[in-house]
Amino acid sequence: MALDMIGVSLSGSFPQGTPAVAEMIDNARRVERLGYDAIWSGDHIIMHNPIMDVMTVLATYAAVTERVKIGTAVYLVPLRHPVATAKQVASLDLLSQGRFIFGVGVGGEIVREFMPSTFR
Repeated sequence: MALDMIGVSLSGSFPQGTPAVAEMIDNARRVERLGYDAIWSGDHIIMHNPIMDVMTVLATYAAVTERVKIGTAVYLVPLRHPVATAKQVASLDLLSQGRFIFGVGVGGEIVREFMPSTFR
């Protein structure tokens, strides 16, 4: 992987509410058309705003682009089952034809995500 990549963050978080799906897809296509190297999207279970599942968002971006890499910035591994995560990562890498970059982290900036009682 080149160290001089330039990417764009197209988050699955929407402070204004439900996103316009057509706009999300147009943005991914625009990023590729403008010559950027990657599209990045973050991960959270709970956030201050509504947020979609990062793997689903990136699968959508992979389906509507051909060259640009797609990646998690970052995926919160402590919040997910490792076997299910491995299957998602392998599937997304295959479906994107090797364009997926799996960035991982432990999170912690939103404490409620780590407290099961907040989901009740």
